Formats: sequence, C-alpha cells, structure tokens
Amino acid sequence: MVRLLGAQLARQTREPTAIVEAERLAKLRSTDLINLRARCARTNIDQLWMLRTPLNRNGHDANGDAGPDVPEVASGFDCVQSLRATFTHTLLDCASIGDSSDAPYLAPQVDGVVLVVEADLTRRDQILRARQTIEMAGGKLVALVLNKRRHLVPEWLYRML
Repeated sequence: MVRLLGAQLARQTREPTAIVEAERLAKLRSTDLINLRARCARTNIDQLWMLRTPLNRNGHDANGDAGPDVPEVASGFDCVQSLRATFTHTLLDCASIGDSSDAPYLAPQVDGVVLVVEADLTRRDQILRARQTIEMAGGKLVALVLNKRRHLVPEWLYRML
C-alpha cells in the first residue's frame, strides 16, 4: 500500500519522494544522515527513491563487511529531520501497531499517520485501539485506508455499468 501511495505521489507531484521502511530507518547511523540521498536507491518511477539497507547494528553491511569506526545509531527525530531536508515527501512504512512500536514512536515526529486496515480481518476495536495509541503518542491520524476489500458485486456486472 505504501509503495502504491508513494508511486502516485511522485508521479503526480513530480517532486522528490522517498519510501522508508521503519526497521531500516532504525538502523541508520548518524553519518548516514550527512548524504541521505546517497543511501537511497532510485526506482523505475521518476522522483521516487527507496532507502537501501544500511549497516546493521553490529556495523556490518548486508555482505558482512564491517564499516569504518561504526558511529552510534541516529535518533528517530534526527532521521525524520534529515528526510524532510532531503525529500519533499517521505512515506514511512511501519509494521502493524500490534507487532512493533515503530508507529507510535514515529507518530509525533511526522505530519500525519495513515492507518491501513485489512478488510474482513481487522476488527473495529483493533482500529479504535490503534487510533488511540497513535493519538496518545502525540500523532495525528489523517486517514484510514481499507485494504484487500472483496467486491460483493460480480465483475461481469461492473463491466456492464
């Protein structure tokens, strides 16, 4: 869902847009923030970048090579500020609120939170609890997106309309 939103945003605005997975954001070191765009890979969509995998917490990249003098992991606030300075639009992809604390931690640092809920699986009380969690953390819930909705009207009938 985040990739679809990011692609549409980049296409329509033609402004630099980044998609960042929260788990990758949490591994950025303070030195990675100096030239953040260099840490990002261009996609096949003009003006859309994705954050590449940074060095992991023990200072090794994906190949197991150690980086030089591994500095401390950057704070979430510093990462968000650096993304703001580098890209016009940034979408942070967080795991489910039930599976991770990324969304409540990042919510007060971003302009708004879009909550994606899965049709026929997510219960009303889960949505209300997620909303409360975001708002109690100081975040602003700006939208809900219903994902994986099954259409009850047959496809052949849609084609006739």
